[in-house]
Amino acid sequence: MGWQLAHFHQLPCIGTWAHNFPGIVYFHAAIIFWFGTSPLALRIVTLILTCVQAMLVFHLSSHRFSNRFAFYAAISSAALYLWCGTWLSGQLDVFATVFILLGTTICLQWGALSDRKTNTIGQLSIHGVTGALFGLATTFRPTYALFAMVLAAVLAFIHKRKAFRYIIPFGVGFTCVFLLSILPYLFVSGGLHALYFAAIRFNFDVYARPGYATPFRMLLHHRVELASDAVLLLWCIIAIATRSSGGTSRWVLPRANVMLFILYMLVARLSILIMQKFFPQHYAMVLLLTAFLLADLLERLTNVLPILRRQFPAIIAGLMILLLLRHNFTILYIEAIARGEAHPLEYAYRNDANGAADKLLLMQPVVDYLNQESVAGGRIECWGMTPGIYWRTHTASASRFTTMNPLVLQQPGSGLMDYQKRWRREFIDSIVTVRPRYIIIGDSDQLIHSALYYQHYIPGFDSILAMNYLHDTVFPGWTIYRRRE
Repeated sequence: MGWQLAHFHQLPCIGTWAHNFPGIVYFHAAIIFWFGTSPLALRIVTLILTCVQAMLVFHLSSHRFSNRFAFYAAISSAALYLWCGTWLSGQLDVFATVFILLGTTICLQWGALSDRKTNTIGQLSIHGVTGALFGLATTFRPTYALFAMVLAAVLAFIHKRKAFRYIIPFGVGFTCVFLLSILPYLFVSGGLHALYFAAIRFNFDVYARPGYATPFRMLLHHRVELASDAVLLLWCIIAIATRSSGGTSRWVLPRANVMLFILYMLVARLSILIMQKFFPQHYAMVLLLTAFLLADLLERLTNVLPILRRQFPAIIAGLMILLLLRHNFTILYIEAIARGEAHPLEYAYRNDANGAADKLLLMQPVVDYLNQESVAGGRIECWGMTPGIYWRTHTASASRFTTMNPLVLQQPGSGLMDYQKRWRREFIDSIVTVRPRYIIIGDSDQLIHSALYYQHYIPGFDSILAMNYLHDTVFPGWTIYRRRE
């Protein structure tokens, strides 16, 4: 979607279908525009923002606690990111969390929740920028607006009647950025209508389906949920047991800090419940807040057992090395560079024991074949869940449905929504009108059933392939059809 916006000027939800707000597509488009379509570009930007997050955590913590606590918090945030592996790599929630953290840091260090005295213009600027950062996060996913509401509520509680002088510029900054993200849709006929049905109605009607039958099953099968709950429970137990022997009890925290942390934790959980999917990336904010709890646990542990103070840096360094080796893509990439491999990313993908890149490896023969057929700049259609083929072949989709999700997902027992039936007809009409040179079926793409299974349930799809296309070639996990000339 970012590729097609950057090079074909197709807005998300209109030119390419997306069930998220358009901010993340703008972000990806900017990366592609400036750094090209290399997977390495997105990885580097993600790495930079992850490092910025760790630095912000250290900066924020060091102003309230010891440098050792700040070190533990920063390392914990990075370690939790590594522990989740590819689930957090390049995900919109990671980017949005950094913007929320940056906005919160600005408000706590220089804004109305700090002890600093700033003139009126300075306060307007600080809270306007803070609101803009929260607005930017909300353009990625609307549930991040909950954190903006929390910050505004804390400002109102702390400053009472004077709060409006901070909340107004905060709200203006938030609103301007959010409205700017949907401004292009005002200039396209039916633009807001398409955005509403894709990013709001579809999510509420179809996509927000519980990922687990019961909360107990979720705890048994969801390591991120289980780990974050375990840390919170452990912190509560140890904090009570060691309340007079260290940890944050030695510092008197401002009331605003305590309120923000507690409300952020509650809202982070609430946003996950609203989405109901319980994907690991949805826990990005929970994991960030968990890093502070882990830091306090480590701080309390070193206070109770002073002998560990000198050993802890070495222990933490060893754990980080183990995490890197466990998620050894980075090690393999460095190894490929040292060996002089022409394509270090592909070398790392091939040798990654975790198997996280299996889909990319399956995609590569298809990409190579299409590039040999000189499809760049033209139209193809990928039926499945692998829109990455478009940007890796420099092509555009024939329809706006870059994945099959909106055409096949449905609530159990309720059938397709009326607008999904219209989308199916639109999909077929696009194939007939545009006549893409190739149609690629992702046989291995699995939703509830495979893409090959769903292909037969789209009215008219099989007949189009039979009349207008030739069976061209097959790769593991893929079937390619070529247009009849």
